[in-house]
Amino acid sequence: MERISEYTVYHSGNIQALRCTVQKVTPAAAAPHPISPEMLRIVRIVSGACTWVISRREYRVGAGDIVILNNTEKRYQTGISPDAPVIQEVVRFMPVAFSDVSACFPLFFYRGTGLSHVFTPGCAGYDRLAEVMSLLRSEADSAGYEKDSAMLALVRVLIIGLYRSALAMGRLPEAAHGAKSIPNAGSYQVVWEAIVNIKEHLSEDISAAGLAADAGMSRSHFSRIFGAVMGMTIPQYIRLLRLRAVRELTESQGLNILEAVYAAGFGSTSAYYKALHELVLLD
Repeated sequence: MERISEYTVYHSGNIQALRCTVQKVTPAAAAPHPISPEMLRIVRIVSGACTWVISRREYRVGAGDIVILNNTEKRYQTGISPDAPVIQEVVRFMPVAFSDVSACFPLFFYRGTGLSHVFTPGCAGYDRLAEVMSLLRSEADSAGYEKDSAMLALVRVLIIGLYRSALAMGRLPEAAHGAKSIPNAGSYQVVWEAIVNIKEHLSEDISAAGLAADAGMSRSHFSRIFGAVMGMTIPQYIRLLRLRAVRELTESQGLNILEAVYAAGFGSTSAYYKALHELVLLD
């Protein structure tokens, strides 16, 4: 997978809120996409065609189609012609940085009747969605005033637009977007602070009980909030971060696998291989 261009907006410090990328995908590069522990994704196919396989569901997509992905599903692209690589725009965003539109997030996680990961040019409100995607790419390539603020605002418009489109087409039943199932803004702030804490101390011993104590909550209540916001448990999130850290340490810093495993916070190689095995089984 070749990265043609990329721009990142940071929420605080070095933690990403938003990353907009233009990619070129060829048959040789169509490997499984690594799961991003925090990021939800919106992908628009600019040219070419492929089959997206998402948690065993297959979608044949082409130019103009928009694909939505959450942060836990296994997915990969296949069926790409050697003569026509896929060019795609990828918008990755961290939900905790967009808590003001959290009412729309069930769209990314609902997997019941009427499910489709794809919004085609015939979908309700599609022209508006395509316009916002184009504006995002234009902003990412520009050096305009308040560029980051403009991009964050456009992503909010895009998330709301996708949600409205899904509602108009009957893709979300009432149970999937009822107010009782949606974490409030305070919950997102609590989880955001926990994420910062986890990343700052990833190589240390981190426990759900310790994170809950830092948040002034019981372990069970904190775990429920974290799961509702992130779509995974606290241990799963920590393991995914550590797996990513091992890959980065071996690829960019030249550490051997044993050094990287311990530097990333795994207490043993067996814990690392167990986490790898769980990642393979995650579906």
